[in-house]
Amino acid sequence: MNPETALAEITETLAAANEWLMVDASGKSFAVQKAEIEITRERGKIICGFLDERGFQLWRVTDYRIENKNLTLAVTRNFGRENDKIKFVPRTSAGELSAAVELARLVQANQIA
Repeated sequence: MNPETALAEITETLAAANEWLMVDASGKSFAVQKAEIEITRERGKIICGFLDERGFQLWRVTDYRIENKNLTLAVTRNFGRENDKIKFVPRTSAGELSAAVELARLVQANQIA
């Protein structure tokens, strides 16, 4: 994994949505805002920081995969003693859902009329 390219691709993917659903390997999910996810490069390694129910977490990214707008990170910390996979799934905001429902209602009303 090339840290420079990986950092650019991960950052670009995360910038695509304002809200994300973060799912760990056990299936536990947590909603996060784009601003609550921090991706940095330190000493040639990519570090992912995010806020969850346990507070602010820092993990080193060992691998990543981008598939259908979803981002999967293989992460580690504590000198490799803890390993996990974290999946970021873009989440549609409530405002966008509301607008889509309103548009569907208008289309249906126009068809009935």
